[in-house]
Amino acid sequence: MNKILAVVGQAGSGKDTAANYISKKYGFLHISTADILREYIKENSLGDLSRQNMSRVIEELRFKRGNDVLVKLATEGLKDKSVILSALRHPEESALIKKMGGIIIDTRADQESRYRRNVQRNREGDSIELSEFKKLENRENSGLGFDINKVESGSDFTINNNGSYQDFYSQIDKAMESILNS
Repeated sequence: MNKILAVVGQAGSGKDTAANYISKKYGFLHISTADILREYIKENSLGDLSRQNMSRVIEELRFKRGNDVLVKLATEGLKDKSVILSALRHPEESALIKKMGGIIIDTRADQESRYRRNVQRNREGDSIELSEFKKLENRENSGLGFDINKVESGSDFTINNNGSYQDFYSQIDKAMESILNS
């Protein structure tokens, strides 16, 4: 594999937006681990695609195949490609990225903005009340199958996504300049 990057962050922080931007501008193959999980749920008829169900399914999958299963599935068979993964949720996933010589970019945004983005993108399972969003987020930061706070703490770059797209992309470009010149 040429280079491997991972974009991490809370729900609605701009992970996929950042990964898509990097993919298009810098030629990285974007693979969303959340999309891998969604496909797994659909292919195995394991229920709806709500965050609650996705959490349940990934906990079971990690129990059976290891906490870094989604990164392993995402990078399987990729040898000569530069790859950017999005939606890492477990510290063992980020540890595997680091072990592979990868770099982790953390996207950050305030909770209200992230909640609005989740509702606006209208993905199945995202149309929930703010109180439920906060409850799910607390669970995802509790270490029960997830620990996004710990994943974020191991990042190499932090990108603030509370401003404009132009500002967000400018911060990404600065990080990528550093990454590509190292």
